[in-house]
Amino acid sequence: MSETGRDQSRRQRYLQGAVAIIRGTDISATFKGMRMFDGFSLFLALGWALFGLLWIFVPFAIFGIKGLLREILAEQKQTNEILRRAHGVSPPLDMPESQPFRPVRYP
Repeated sequence: MSETGRDQSRRQRYLQGAVAIIRGTDISATFKGMRMFDGFSLFLALGWALFGLLWIFVPFAIFGIKGLLREILAEQKQTNEILRRAHGVSPPLDMPESQPFRPVRYP
């Protein structure tokens, strides 16, 4: 059978399967011998399913973490204040203002 004949045969089986689905009949005989669910297509389907689940659940995870981050930040500030009191360290009051970096011409 030539390559075009094989493609026509495959197309006919697909069309027969579509008709069988519409009629509600058994389609297992229609697709016999066709490799519809080989390893690669199964791998792609699982990959897309995982991507879809991540696409749905990641925004909820991000919004759920916001409150936890606020709590951690408040505890960190409290810990810094306790350490500052315990060690008597205070930030220098006369810190020079930061200047933007300006490269000097090489002599």
